[in-house]
Amino acid sequence: DGGITLWGDANVNGHPRGVTAFTSFKIPSSYSNGKDFSNDYAAAIVQLKSGSLPSTLSLSTSTSNNTQASSIGYPGDPQAGTPYDSQGQMVFSPGTVFPDPDDPIGLYQSSSVRAYHGMSGGPLLDPSNRVIGINVYEYSPNDVEIAWGFKRMTPSVVSFLLNS
Repeated sequence: DGGITLWGDANVNGHPRGVTAFTSFKIPSSYSNGKDFSNDYAAAIVQLKSGSLPSTLSLSTSTSNNTQASSIGYPGDPQAGTPYDSQGQMVFSPGTVFPDPDDPIGLYQSSSVRAYHGMSGGPLLDPSNRVIGINVYEYSPNDVEIAWGFKRMTPSVVSFLLNS
């Protein structure tokens, strides 16, 4: 139905640096609610209500077999195992990502780049701070965490995000 976002760490008065309201959500027509993570992304269209938005990040479609990357975000789901000391704190996790062997055209996986529940939709950045992926899932067979998954910035994803 809608919602608001509070951008950035609180300033000296304890207020967020920016507030936006959601105006609409866009989901790829090929998305299915199941195990097909290659289409598990969306765009939230927002309107600035006060303050300022975060800096614009560029999107990159360059991929390689193994690339250095970093996940950033604010976890927020203590019921799903997010460590208590990470609640509301920015997480920055560098490491190596590689194409998912089960979906070689759309996903990166990593056992070294960390993300937590509540960070879905957050960026995966390359060393030049270009967005190369979106945090979309955790692969945990038998409740043993194996890897985090990130939707790669393929030309179709970039086109969807820029034209939504």
